[in-house]
Amino acid sequence: MTVILIGFMAAGKSTVAKAFDQGKFIDLDKKIEKEIGMTIAQFFQEYSEDKFRQIEREVFKTAVQSGYAVIATGGGIVKLAENRNCLKELENVVYLKADFETLYGRILSDKENSRPLALRSKEEVEKLFTQRAAFYEEVADIVIETQGKSLEEVVKEIQELK
Repeated sequence: MTVILIGFMAAGKSTVAKAFDQGKFIDLDKKIEKEIGMTIAQFFQEYSEDKFRQIEREVFKTAVQSGYAVIATGGGIVKLAENRNCLKELENVVYLKADFETLYGRILSDKENSRPLALRSKEEVEKLFTQRAAFYEEVADIVIETQGKSLEEVVKEIQELK
């Protein structure tokens, strides 16, 4: 069984993936950065978000076919209709959900991950959050509210899917 984690920036997708299955998980953003040889922020600046989304699409398709136990997607995986259609066909698509203020606080305090879309104003990031929330809901099989829960509690909820 493959579990696919979706959600907005800073929802905890990568953290949950690592905790859920330390041996057979993939973080799509990290995989893409390795393939393109630069950070996603650098790629956005040098090439464009549209070019990034095409690379993301290909890496996602390959990951789905590779048999990973857990796939941590990037927050923008739902931007392309092609990705949303693919997600709808898959099972165990888990939306890690939290409110905007919680996520925005995590984004601002996260010094490890480069999030080029988070460099916009708070209002623009919130607009992006609102737009994507509908897509996450549309493609998710399971919605897990992460607010106020420990990492262990979220992982346990996902493990109970098996």
